[in-house]
Amino acid sequence: MVRKRISKFVTTFAGLLSAADMTVDVSAQLEDIRHAMLACLSDIPVGSSGLDKTWGAIARAGAAQSLWYLRSDLLALLADHRGEVDARKELEDITQMFRGVVPESLLNSGRKPKR
Repeated sequence: MVRKRISKFVTTFAGLLSAADMTVDVSAQLEDIRHAMLACLSDIPVGSSGLDKTWGAIARAGAAQSLWYLRSDLLALLADHRGEVDARKELEDITQMFRGVVPESLLNSGRKPKR
């Protein structure tokens, strides 16, 4: 009986530790995604239409889903300055960074990027 309680305690405690580790990993991954998205904007001239809005929204986004949906704003801004093909290629790398952070159903939309 005592062994069973100890085992249950250890299992529960280990589960809590794993959940805490996962939270830290996701937070770090979100910051990596945010950094990559902002880095894409670094060569767009200051004062360009939509730059301040998009930069601010990415910097303030507090959740993975918020960053996920900001990809469309990022794509539009990049396409205006680099062309759609180059913008989509760059965004594809960022999209892959969301693996494990957003549901797989969002990543697997069934559409393949144009190359």
